[in-house]
Amino acid sequence: MADHGIEVRHEATIRYNPFATRLSITNLELTKAGERMLAIGSLDSEGTVRYLPRDLAHISQLELSGLFLDIQIVDGALQVAGLKLPLNDAGPVPGPSQEDLSPLLEVVIPQITVRDSLVKVTVDGHPHQLVIDHLELRDVATTGKDHSVFLEFAGTVDRAPFSLAADVELKNMKGDIKAEINLDGYDLGKLKPLLPDTITSLAGYLSIASQQTLSLGDPIHRLDIQNAKIGVSDLLVASTEFELKSDQQTLNLSQLKATSADERPFEFATNADFQVGEGALTLADNRGGLANWRKIALSGITATYGRQPELAITTLVAEGIQASVTAAHNNLPPLATTRALVVTDIKASSQYLGINRVSVDSLAIELLLGTQQQLTNLIDWTSPERTGVSDTGADDGGPAEQTLSQMPDYGLSLREFSISGESQVRLVDSSVTPMYERTASFDKFVTGPFDSRDPEQHTPFEIEGKTGEYATYRLAGYTAPFTQALNLQLKGDISEISLPAVSPYIRDALGYELKSGQLDAGLDITVANSAIDGVSEIELRGVELTATDESGAHTANDKASVPLNMAIDMLKDSHGVVELNVPLHGRVDDPKFGLSSFIALVIQKATLSATKSYLIQSFLPYANVLSVAMAVGEMALKLRFEPLPYAPGSIDPGPEQQQFIDQFILLLKDRPGTNVKICAVATPEDIALPVGAKVTDALHVERLKEMGQRREQAFKDYVIERGAGEISTAQLLFCAPQIDLDASARPRIELQL
Repeated sequence: MADHGIEVRHEATIRYNPFATRLSITNLELTKAGERMLAIGSLDSEGTVRYLPRDLAHISQLELSGLFLDIQIVDGALQVAGLKLPLNDAGPVPGPSQEDLSPLLEVVIPQITVRDSLVKVTVDGHPHQLVIDHLELRDVATTGKDHSVFLEFAGTVDRAPFSLAADVELKNMKGDIKAEINLDGYDLGKLKPLLPDTITSLAGYLSIASQQTLSLGDPIHRLDIQNAKIGVSDLLVASTEFELKSDQQTLNLSQLKATSADERPFEFATNADFQVGEGALTLADNRGGLANWRKIALSGITATYGRQPELAITTLVAEGIQASVTAAHNNLPPLATTRALVVTDIKASSQYLGINRVSVDSLAIELLLGTQQQLTNLIDWTSPERTGVSDTGADDGGPAEQTLSQMPDYGLSLREFSISGESQVRLVDSSVTPMYERTASFDKFVTGPFDSRDPEQHTPFEIEGKTGEYATYRLAGYTAPFTQALNLQLKGDISEISLPAVSPYIRDALGYELKSGQLDAGLDITVANSAIDGVSEIELRGVELTATDESGAHTANDKASVPLNMAIDMLKDSHGVVELNVPLHGRVDDPKFGLSSFIALVIQKATLSATKSYLIQSFLPYANVLSVAMAVGEMALKLRFEPLPYAPGSIDPGPEQQQFIDQFILLLKDRPGTNVKICAVATPEDIALPVGAKVTDALHVERLKEMGQRREQAFKDYVIERGAGEISTAQLLFCAPQIDLDASARPRIELQL
C-alpha cells in the first residue's frame, strides 16, 4: 500500500475468525495525500465453505455501512481507492468459453445489506456521487453460468433521488432480468462535460420511471419496456448558434420492444405519447427567436426500426406558435402566429412521408417590407455572424434553392390543408411611396390532396375572404405543385379593389397615377407548363388618372394621340363605369415577367383595344382618310391620315382622289380647330427616272423638290376652294418636300396632325 502512497488510519479494526469464517471490519480508512480514498464504517460477514457433495460457499450474513469509495478517471486512466488501473486494455478481451463457465464454485448469500454509503466518481475533474441509503440483495445464488438475485436500491445520484428494484434469473446465461427504475430531478448540468464543445450550456432536471425486462437468449436478446415515463423540466440547451428552452417535456412509453442478435440488425417497436410545455428556439446572443410555443403534444406515436424503419403519429397539436420573433429592441411583430396547428395521421418511412390533414386555426402573418423590399421581421438564422434580422432582400450568391421537382426521390403526400378561425395576412410595404398597408382575411382556405409521387395530379383549392374594409375575393381552381413548370387553373372574382391603394405597384408600368376608382375582376386563367392562357372580365368604376412624368404629360397633350387616361374617359358610360374583356397570354418563366407590369400591360392593351374600336366607329365617315393604330413604344393610340397617292408627274388632284379629298374636307369642317401639315413625297418616276433609281444629280433633286412644292400648293388650293369658305387657310400648313428612293415607293401626299 505504501508503494502507492496509501496510508491506513490506526483506528481501524479488522478481525477474522477462520474457524467460524467470520470477518469484521470497523473504522477502516485509506488516504492518499491527505485525501480519503476508501472508508468502511462497519462490515460484518459470516459464512461457510464446503467441497462435498459440491463446491459451495454459503455466506449467511453480509452487512456493510459507512462505505466511502473514491473513483477517478483522468485522461483515460482509472483510479479506484487510490490504486491506478488500466481503463482500456491494449486488445479485445476474449469471451468466456463453455469450459470457463463450468460451476467451479457455487456462492449462496441469503442477504447482503449496504447502508449509509457514498461512492464518489470524478471524471476529468468533474465530480459525481452515488449515495446509498439502502442497498439490499436477497437470495443471491451464482455459479459460472447460473445467476439469481433480487436487488433493491434507494439513494441519490448527484443529489437526485434514485431507486432500483431488479430480479435476475439466468440459467446457463439465458433468462430474464426484470427491473423497475425511478429517478427524480437529476440535474442535467452534471452531464455538460460529456458533451461536445459546441454545446455551451445544458440545464434541466431529468426524471425517469420505468419497468423493463431484459431477456437474454441464444442468439436473440430482447428488451421489453412497459409504462415508462421520462420527463425533463426547465430544459435549457445552448450551442454556439442556437438556444432551446422549454419548461416541461414528457415522454410516455406505453410499450417498447427491442431485439438484438448476432448478424441481424437491431430492431425495436414502440408506442408512446410526447408532450412539450411552453418553450422557445432562439438564436444565440439574443439575436431573435426562430419559434415560440405554448404547448406541443404528439399522441399515438408508433415507431419501428429494422429493415424497414417506420414512424406513425396519430395527432400532433401545437398551440400558441410564434415564428420568426425578432429581438425585443426591434419592436417588430412575429412573422407568423397561430392559435393552434393540428396535424393528423402522420406516417413516415425511409422513402415516404404521408399526412392526412393539416389544419391551422387563427393564423396571422405579418409581412413587413423595408425600403429595399426585405422582410424586416424575418430572422436570418443562416450564420451566427449576422445580425439576426435580414438587412437585404438581395441574393447573397448562395446555392440556388431546389425546386420540389428537384428534391431527392422521397415521397410526400398531404390529403388536405386548411386555415380556419380569424386568419389574416397583413402587408406593410415601406419600399413604395406612400407606404402601403393592407390586410387580407380568410373566410375559407382549403387545398389538397398533394402527392409528389404523382406530379401530374391536380390539387384543387378554394380561397375566400376580404382585403381591406370592403374588397372581397373568391378564388378556386387547381395547381400541380410538383411539376417543374408552373401548372395552374384559376377561376373566381375580386370585388371593390381600391385602385389608389394599389397605385404604387403599377404606376411605373402603367405610366399613370391612379387617383380614384374601384376595380372588379372576374378571372378564368389556365397556366400550362408556364404558358398563360385566359381572360379577365374587368369593371372599372370612377377611375381618374394623372401622368406620373413629363413623357406622360407630353403624350396627353399630343393632339395626334389618345393616351390611356383619355382612352378610359372615352369608354366610360353615363355612370362612369368602364367594362373591359382582357385576354391574358404570356409565360411566367419569362425573365421580364412581373405581376405588376403584367397587370398594367393587360389593362393598357385592353383599354386601348376597346378605345380603338370606339374610335373606328366614331371616325367611320372618314374611313378613307383616317386610321387608328397603337403608337410604337407608347401606350397610346395614334390617329393617322392615310397617304394620298399621285400618278407619276401629276400635280393637280384627279378624279380618283376625289373621295379622299371630300372626306378630308368634311373632317376639317367638323373639327375647325384641327391643323394639318401637307407633306409631298416625290419619287424618281416623277421626272421619268427608273423606279428606285439613285438620284444624285443636283438638277434632278431640285426638279423633284419643286414638283413636291407644286403638289402641296395645288392640294391646298383645291381644298380651300372646295371648302366654300368653311376651311381656314391657316388650318393647312406646308412642310419641306421629301424624296423617297425606295423601289416600292410611289408619289404621294402625307397628311400629319
